[in-house]
Amino acid sequence: MKKPLILLISASLLVILTLAGCGARNSSTLVEGVDRDPILAITDPFAKTILDGLQQNDLALFTTDFDETMRAGFTQEKLSALSKTLGFGGAVKGMELVKVEMVEGYYRVTYKVTLEKRSLLMAVVIPKEEPYAVTGLRFN
Repeated sequence: MKKPLILLISASLLVILTLAGCGARNSSTLVEGVDRDPILAITDPFAKTILDGLQQNDLALFTTDFDETMRAGFTQEKLSALSKTLGFGGAVKGMELVKVEMVEGYYRVTYKVTLEKRSLLMAVVIPKEEPYAVTGLRFN
């Protein structure tokens, strides 16, 4: 009984944090070529830290680059449930860029993450202007 409740709360929290981070914006513009290089210079290390935190089940590492709102939304229990739900029991085999989008005042960078037993998409959202921090995070 307790396990489904934790999973439901974790899933709900992810939806809320994603909406809070990037809002219910419908229009996006692809950022391509050299225009995306400065964005990736910011988000690639953020994404790696997030994945390392999930893999190691380390809340401090996972939330290192989060803004205050995102950081406040996670506890060790929620991180553990998320890590288990997503299948982070083994090593991360790879991370590759899928796309970079501009969505109003934010950039949303989507990566394909390959784990030992599955692949998933991870979208990291940061503001267009400094200070840069993860303001949204979504897994599919």
